[in-house]
Amino acid sequence: MKVSWLITGIVFLALLIPISISFYNDYQVFSRGYIVDVVVTRIPRSIGAKGSVFMKFKMGEKLYDKKIGASMSRFYHVGDKIKLKYLIIHLVISSKI
Repeated sequence: MKVSWLITGIVFLALLIPISISFYNDYQVFSRGYIVDVVVTRIPRSIGAKGSVFMKFKMGEKLYDKKIGASMSRFYHVGDKIKLKYLIIHLVISSKI
């Protein structure tokens, strides 16, 4: 009985640590990041697909990609200028501004 609780606790902690790090990085972007204008360079069209796709965009002279929901891909077009929140330290880019 005690062993099962111990194993459950260890599994819970093993899952909690990566999730906590991810949330911390997102928090840093939201609190310390700044808004930048980027240009969409490629967006896959996924008709009827569920899940997510990767939108490619250009910031400065570098190309980056951002995972977005498949249903959101119909709202963006190549050449669109959008605003993203960016923090270079964590290399996390968020469009939830």
